[in-house]
Amino acid sequence: MRCLAVFREITNSPNRESDDALILKAVCDELIKLGVKVHLIEPEVLDDVINMNWDLVVPMCENPENLEKIKDRPVYKIVNSDINSISLETEFKYKGKKFIVNKQFKLEDNYKISYEVKIKNSSKEDLMLDFDGKSISIPISFGFAKIEEKNAQAMLMADYYIDKKPKQVLKGGLFKKREHMSYINSPKWFSVHNSYFIALTKPEFSDYGTKFLLLKEEKFYSEITSGIELPVLKLSPSEEKSYKVELYVGPKDQYILGQMDKTYKKLFSWPAAFNWFMKPMEFGLYKLAHLIASLVKNWGITIIILALVIKLILSPLS
Repeated sequence: MRCLAVFREITNSPNRESDDALILKAVCDELIKLGVKVHLIEPEVLDDVINMNWDLVVPMCENPENLEKIKDRPVYKIVNSDINSISLETEFKYKGKKFIVNKQFKLEDNYKISYEVKIKNSSKEDLMLDFDGKSISIPISFGFAKIEEKNAQAMLMADYYIDKKPKQVLKGGLFKKREHMSYINSPKWFSVHNSYFIALTKPEFSDYGTKFLLLKEEKFYSEITSGIELPVLKLSPSEEKSYKVELYVGPKDQYILGQMDKTYKKLFSWPAAFNWFMKPMEFGLYKLAHLIASLVKNWGITIIILALVIKLILSPLS
């Protein structure tokens, strides 16, 4: 079970912010003991996560607008499905006007997923979707590891690609805590990944924003959600707008990713000072390892043989 817990607004807790936060955290601790996966958020980011699939919402917030969002959160229903695809649909109400959001997922080859979001004005009047300068958010969130596996390099990182190079967001440091939110305008693609797996998102449209949120962080473990924020949208009665996204959710393998888009391989680049000789060495070892594995049919033996080969090559230097 997944639970969203919302802190009280600071304006509604004058001089009692810490007390209120501790009360909600105590409630969440009890839920965690029961096996519930809890996400604690500030009310300011409610818009970004409320439309995700929560089994339970525990609100401590008191702002009527926030309570209304929680009350009216949509429930998606399956309208069509088969072995490789599924279509979900729900209806929203905004300023007395209704619109339908349809989400279609189709499984492709090589861990690819085609994701299409359709927004249709189901009212009899023109519809202007304008939530503080944006229309709707398309959440992109995948979990790669449980918190019990936090020592298995489960720390998530986030990147985006713009100006011909990938850049990292939600960064931290030895003496600096990680950022908890970052917003990027129209990157070519963006990703969330750990050491082994990656969720990579490539919209097939250009006018959008990408928001990253650090939902949870512990030692060697973190949870990050990302999303696409669409610009203000105007629809006439029965008009429909479609947004297509290409997703890759699978192993963090530069050769699989490179076949899809050459720019994905830049996620694996070494620092410029070392890239010129480390990349050829990395490529050679990769090919050699796969050649040995194809002959011996055992990766354990492959690693032993590869270690011996490297030892022989380096022996003149030792």
